[in-house]
Amino acid sequence: GSMTYKDAVVKNISGLFNLSDSLYLIDQFKFDGFDGKHNTSVRYEIRDEEEQMLWVKNIIEGMDVTRLLKDFDNFEEFYEPEITHENISGVLTSRVDAQALIVDDSLVFNKLYVRGDLKLEKGGIFNYPPVKEQAKRNEEDQHQYKGYPLLLAATAPGEEEQDKKADQKSQGP
Repeated sequence: GSMTYKDAVVKNISGLFNLSDSLYLIDQFKFDGFDGKHNTSVRYEIRDEEEQMLWVKNIIEGMDVTRLLKDFDNFEEFYEPEITHENISGVLTSRVDAQALIVDDSLVFNKLYVRGDLKLEKGGIFNYPPVKEQAKRNEEDQHQYKGYPLLLAATAPGEEEQDKKADQKSQGP
């Protein structure tokens, strides 16, 4: 099957579902979209009134992340996004496994486990303050420790010169 939501179109949707009063399982929820493939499995287990466990496995292969965010309006309908289609471009391939304990509707952070591999090709992250800050730290580390070059772009092409001019203006003559 296929589905359209706003400007987003996904095709070849399939998945396995198992629902009971204490277990919600979505296995191999797959679709093709945004020039790539997506596969997610989610297990939500209600252990008692106060305690639940959540397991998530997510695989993305060759997805145009800018198009995904733009077509879904940066997911603004669901939460206030930290990063938008204006800050990121490229082809995303990732594998993320996560497990979380939830007690009284709150995450137990010392029982939160996330492991993943993320690869962003043919693009970068632009004008995003946490990446800009990390780029500055990495640049300082490279001078001090001769470290590895930064793989993410802190500013979009051509904007580095604008940032330098803005910094010079804020520092005065």
